[in-house]
Amino acid sequence: MYTLMIVDDKKVIVDGLKIIISRMLPECRVVAAAYDAEKGLLLGTELQPEIIVTDIKMIGEDGLSMIEKLQQAGCTAHFVILSAYPDFRYAQKGMRLGVRYYLTKPVEELELQQCIRHIIKDINEKKQAESNKTDTVSGIVEDAHEKDLILKVRRYLTDNFQKNISLKELSEKFYINLFYLSQLFKKKTGQNYSDYLACLRIDRAKELLIKTDMRVYEICEAVGYTDATYFSKLFEKICGCTPSEYRKSRSLT
Repeated sequence: MYTLMIVDDKKVIVDGLKIIISRMLPECRVVAAAYDAEKGLLLGTELQPEIIVTDIKMIGEDGLSMIEKLQQAGCTAHFVILSAYPDFRYAQKGMRLGVRYYLTKPVEELELQQCIRHIIKDINEKKQAESNKTDTVSGIVEDAHEKDLILKVRRYLTDNFQKNISLKELSEKFYINLFYLSQLFKKKTGQNYSDYLACLRIDRAKELLIKTDMRVYEICEAVGYTDATYFSKLFEKICGCTPSEYRKSRSLT
């Protein structure tokens, strides 16, 4: 439902416009009517209607001055100017205020309907653009949050890979759903959690094989494994050779 206000100093005009709008524009609701610019300014500022249909020449302040003051007060309504005077000066000032629709009295019902429908289209397009912008910003914020979370998880694993850390324990430590963490970890690192942890451990094992004289079973335990046979098979699967072969090949270079 689109909110609409009518401003005209002739009650018969206001009542006639209400009838036309209710019959031909059921998606619009007239939320207020004012019979002078001063009241129009007050109601427009208070109610913030999406569409304002206003006369130009009224007793006291004119409609264009009212529009200017409403805009200065932060009103973002779309305006339709009505006038019995087809004077280009009025239209010119209205254009400077960003008013796109200028109708002469007596108003043709079909012309008013088409005018309001154009405005409704503009409103919808603006709302869609704002929604897309919000979605984009939200997506950027969410992506940054996810990256930060995975960075923290990876740092924790780098410092504690030798411990028996399950994904469930990680989800509890970082207060995040287990399934979501699993999916997010794969999305951000390109690896399953178990594969990532295995690579961390094997990388450390490779360092120990080259830089120390620790036995294979000692290195196995140092990087977090308790079964030396399993460790050797995993090492060979990842590196293409056994731990002993890896150490021997590096000692020859």
